[in-house]
Amino acid sequence: MPLLCFSKLSFFTSKRLTSCYPSDSKFVLKLTDWQVKFSESGCFPKGVYPVALVSHAQAGEIAPLEEGQIARITTGAPLPPGADAVVMVEDTVLKTKTDDGKEEKEVEILTDQIKRGENVREIGSDVQAGDLIMKKGEGITVIGGEFGLLASVGTTKVATYRRPVVGVLSTGDEIIPHDRPGPLKLGEVRDTNRPTLITAVRSHRFQAVDLGIISDK
Repeated sequence: MPLLCFSKLSFFTSKRLTSCYPSDSKFVLKLTDWQVKFSESGCFPKGVYPVALVSHAQAGEIAPLEEGQIARITTGAPLPPGADAVVMVEDTVLKTKTDDGKEEKEVEILTDQIKRGENVREIGSDVQAGDLIMKKGEGITVIGGEFGLLASVGTTKVATYRRPVVGVLSTGDEIIPHDRPGPLKLGEVRDTNRPTLITAVRSHRFQAVDLGIISDK
């Protein structure tokens, strides 16, 4: 079943589901921060560095970051090739701007305690391609968060069990329709269970079939 067809219903998976793709591309965990490229020594000393580029939250090619360079990364933007870590903006000071005053030209890094991979989430760190994301028989509901999980790994269709059709009936010669006008005769009982159960079934968005009242005979 197409994923968006679940918008108003709940279903149960009839097969185990695995991820076709890893979740997300490599990107930063923070907001507007600074990406850095480590030297061969494996460290990134504090100091003033030129801003080589700005990574925006959009798809497309990004120029690689060279050793000794830094780049500004905006919210949700991917890391450029070559970036090793991300420094929080709180650990930096703006030194100079471009001639038009619109972008940063040089930024001072105030800390030398940066580690490789700091503030970075790697591709597939949440879900790898081929990972089991839902077991057979698990529910997909409108409030359980399963939609977000399935959408995050590019799922478009899900195999589910067919939703049951529920038939509801009352039995007993003493049972009369609840909506029959007039007072009850001696020994009669209004049918309350059937309309109650039909309403409950339909409130969970299952199809209910009213089978009426069946005689004991």
